[in-house]
Amino acid sequence: MLKIELEKAVELMIRSIKEIERFEEIKLIDAGGRIIYENIYAPMDNPPFDRSPLDGYALMAEDTKGASKEDIRKLTVVDCIFAG
Repeated sequence: MLKIELEKAVELMIRSIKEIERFEEIKLIDAGGRIIYENIYAPMDNPPFDRSPLDGYALMAEDTKGASKEDIRKLTVVDCIFAG
């Protein structure tokens, strides 16, 4: 894996950004894989509350670094928040 300094990585990213030279209006169904030309904002939150109907797991990537079937990492549950 190639390792470079953060500043160099940021410089490379910034240099690779290109201004959008043209745009076209297309149907939403045809928009897959395209880049949106301007920001869009929802007029309201949906759902209108701060809860998720789904459950799942959250973990820190650092805690899984190097993990594999052969090199298992043991994680500790630090909190439980139920769906809804």
